[in-house]
Amino acid sequence: APSTLPSGLTFSNGDISGIPDTITPETTYTITATNSVGETDTFNLTFSVIQPLDLPFISSYPNGNSWNLQEGFTTDSMTPTMTGGAASSFQILESKYISDIGLTFDTNDGTISGTINQDVDGTYIYKIQATNATGDSNVIILTYVITDDAPTPTLDYGNGNSFSLNTISGNQSYTANANISGTWSMNVKNDSGASIPNQITFNSQTGEISIDPSTVLSSTEFTVSLTNSDNETSTLTVTFEVIEAIPTITNYKNHNTNAIISSGDTITIDEGESLDLRPNNITNMPSTISNYIISSSTDLANTGISVNGTTGEISASSISNHSAQVAAYTITIKPNNGIIGSDFIINVTINDDYPTPNISTTDSGAFTSGNDVSITFTNTGGPINSWAINPSLPNGLSFNTGTGEISGTAPLITYNEEHTITATNGESETSEAKVTIDITIGTPEITNYINNIGGATISNGGSITINEGSTLSLSPNTVVNMSTSSSQYLLQNSSELTNTGISVNANTGLITGTISNVSAGSYFIKIKPNNGSEGSEFVINVTINDD
Repeated sequence: APSTLPSGLTFSNGDISGIPDTITPETTYTITATNSVGETDTFNLTFSVIQPLDLPFISSYPNGNSWNLQEGFTTDSMTPTMTGGAASSFQILESKYISDIGLTFDTNDGTISGTINQDVDGTYIYKIQATNATGDSNVIILTYVITDDAPTPTLDYGNGNSFSLNTISGNQSYTANANISGTWSMNVKNDSGASIPNQITFNSQTGEISIDPSTVLSSTEFTVSLTNSDNETSTLTVTFEVIEAIPTITNYKNHNTNAIISSGDTITIDEGESLDLRPNNITNMPSTISNYIISSSTDLANTGISVNGTTGEISASSISNHSAQVAAYTITIKPNNGIIGSDFIINVTINDDYPTPNISTTDSGAFTSGNDVSITFTNTGGPINSWAINPSLPNGLSFNTGTGEISGTAPLITYNEEHTITATNGESETSEAKVTIDITIGTPEITNYINNIGGATISNGGSITINEGSTLSLSPNTVVNMSTSSSQYLLQNSSELTNTGISVNANTGLITGTISNVSAGSYFIKIKPNNGSEGSEFVINVTINDD
């Protein structure tokens, strides 16, 4: 046998004492007692040192540790909530046995259950002890206040005890707020022989009312009664009605612009654009049974617009081109949940992407030969892709097929012609404007001559000096309104000019000659250009030096 005890224990005069501080397996110790003459006796003692168990603790019972109950009340099984160590047994300490008031106590888990006896009103205090495997225990105190009479029942379902549903509300349940448990009943008010409609279910144990609103129910009053253990009854009137759920579209939303559209509104869109309109605010339209009845302008399909009969969405990936410059359409949508709702109308105006051009001009078509020409056109219609003119313009004038402008310099001709200018858009739609171009020949004029020998320029009234025997050659240098086919020059010279050897060509205005030997002197040459109209005189003074 071991000669020493576990650490923390001492042996003195046959006594073992102390607090062990080391866990020790089960061990047998031999105790020997010896008298004064050496006689002995032995005794074997077996024990072990184990880990101490946590103290069990009852935290609480359901509904707290203080209860107000009525005689005849049946409780649910109420098992305590434990904290700390595990309890191996439970017992009631002191006071009156709990069975005296009609309740039972389970010593295994501390559960209390049963029905309160009659004539046991009063206050009862119980000490419930929980004990662990090593005998350690803890106590909780329970207080029961038992009243003799059951309270008068009160009940209420809320919402003024009146409930209005529609046919798509879905199944609903209503629980009464009551002060006691008791016996429940439900009847049609003022008609005890009438049956409760099949769509209403009543729970006589709890007073719960359930209703299936898929069928219309006119407003009907029912009485709900609750009776206590003393046969006192309270009665409440509860009203139910189920009305048809008429679906309604409040508005649509344009998901391209986020604009809200009310019934009767107009949306304007251009050809080639997309369209995305969806129901935005709808009542009484559950997704499981909803659909839409669609009617619209008969030619809506030609626009590329479609309406989804399941979702009510109005869409087009691209509005189609059509011949009308502006077209209006009406789309009517009826929501349907089994009941058809009111019309929701959307007016759609489609603008032509290629409106017809509209051209005009206020510019005059009258010009004098030699002057600048500019005729432009104003467009108050749609975009123009190309321009054309008929008939073609005379030489000297041009037509810009990008802008429609007529420009250039009026030619030296008499001209009068009506021209048609045509503007065409991307859909080959056209607009025409007419303009008459009237060109008259202006008065001819010689601006200057040039000395072909030496290159000097001679202005009107200018002078030239030349010696006898020299050669002379002067040409008109700048002449306006004089065509080569029709020009001529009127001459008015010094009478004796012919004696000098100088001559003037009446067709070209060329002044030439070899100066003859004559007396020195001064001469003049006067030339008038003539294109049918006489121009101003051009004078050249000639001085001939004697050789």
